[in-house]
Order: sequence, then structure tokens, then C-alpha cells
Amino acid sequence: TQMSQVSSGFWIGFTFPDTLIQLFTFQFTGNLDITKQISTLESGIYGVIFCIYIITCIIKNKKSKNKKDIQPAKLAIMIYAGVFLGAIAITLIIDQPIIYARYFLVVTGLFIFTLTYLMDKIGNKYGNIVIIILTVIMSLIVNIELIQTNYDKTNKEPINYVKENIKQGDIILYGNEGGGPGSGFVIAANFPQYMEYFYNKEHWGVEEAYKAYGPNMETVYDLDFLQNYTGRIWIINGGNQHILEEAQEKYQQQIKILDQKEYNIKYQSYYYGIALVEKN
Repeated sequence: TQMSQVSSGFWIGFTFPDTLIQLFTFQFTGNLDITKQISTLESGIYGVIFCIYIITCIIKNKKSKNKKDIQPAKLAIMIYAGVFLGAIAITLIIDQPIIYARYFLVVTGLFIFTLTYLMDKIGNKYGNIVIIILTVIMSLIVNIELIQTNYDKTNKEPINYVKENIKQGDIILYGNEGGGPGSGFVIAANFPQYMEYFYNKEHWGVEEAYKAYGPNMETVYDLDFLQNYTGRIWIINGGNQHILEEAQEKYQQQIKILDQKEYNIKYQSYYYGIALVEKN
């Protein structure tokens, strides 16, 4: 089912060598396109040093007369590699990329286990100390940047704006066109007591999952549901969405803009295009 849904349209793409670099550096620092806590160069160098050290330890162990058993690490990395190769196979079968760094979080534990097990069993004492020091330094840099981003004061601005102006009976309308930034979901999650409408224009198979947003959330596939509605609507545009323009085109003089605001926040580099309109 997942393969059939993915093959019909997805935002994942593959570019060489960027995708491969991201797949590698993500395992060490969690960097993604819009969530880079540290430069790709720095995380790449750190990852390469780590891997060279592990490979060197494996070679030395292989040449040693008293070889230590590293079978658990072999099994773990084989499963990890198997998932990667399986994703490549599916990509080739359906002719649609499904390889995305974030999706490897489910097996990253196996990757971490492999590295730490080998450090423990065949690692050099001083080499381990160097790697641990580098890891702590990288972790501090990444987490300090992450905390500053996640708790930046700009993140609350769009939520506070809506909170100060929303009224009983208002509804919230938002989408996720093209897999763009889902800022509408952030607003909706902060105001679960108001009726919300997720405009699933591209017919993503997410209805069941999005029920988690609460009983006041409903999935719609066009704007026909507004036909008999009168009242105020909070339209949240994010990324390449054009819900306001579509509503104006469909209902023309029935749509009156009461207020508009735009916000660019640090968290996830989200863009909020908030329009408060009234439909007669």
C-alpha cells in the first residue's frame, strides 16, 4: 500500500552527490536541508574521521594473532546495510526515490551499536578518547544551535497573533501542498478547540494518521465545503500553498480579507502566511 501511494507522487528527490552526503552526515549530526545545526563540511570531516578510525581498528584486529569476536557488530551493520539496499531496490522497481536521510532513524541505533561495539572490543584506548572528545564537542555545538533555534522568540509570534485575534466560531483552514512546510498544522495544534480543515488537495493518504490532530479536525479535498458557510476563516498558507487565492477565485465577492500577516521563524525555517477572512 505504501509503495503504491509513494509511486503516485512524493517530494523526495535524489541529487548526486548531495543526497549521498546528507545520508552520511545525518547519521552523525542529524543535519537535513533546513535543519543544519552544523556545516556539512564539519560534520562530514567528523564522520570520515570516525569511520577511518573504525576501519583501522578492524584491519588491525584482522591481522592480530588474538582476534576478538566482532560478530554482533557484523550482524548489526549487515541489517543496516540491508535496509539501505532494500530502499534502493524499491526505488528502482517503482522508479521513484524513497531514500530520505530522516527515514534511517529507525535503524540508526544499529549503526551506533556497530561503532560503539567495535570501539569497546577492538578500539585503541587513546583513539577512543579522541573520538569521545570529538563526539562531545560536536554534540555540544549541535545541541546549543538546536536549542537556540527551537526556543527562538520568533517561533511564538504567529501563534500569539492568532491567539490575540481568534474568536469563538472561527474556523482554521490549512494545507500541505507539495509537501511544503506544514505551518498550518502548528497553528491547528495550538488551537484544538476550534474547527480545523486540512485541505488535502493532492489526495495524500494521510487521513487516518491526521486524526491525531483531534476530533475537531476534518480532511477536505476541495473548497466546496465552504459553499454554505458564513463567518470568519483563518487561512494558513505555508511554503508554496495558495489557498487564499484559490478561495478568492472560487467565491470572489463573498471573501473579504480582514487582516493579513507574514512570519518567517527560525524553527524548521517555517513560513506563515496568515490571512483572516470573512465569507458572506
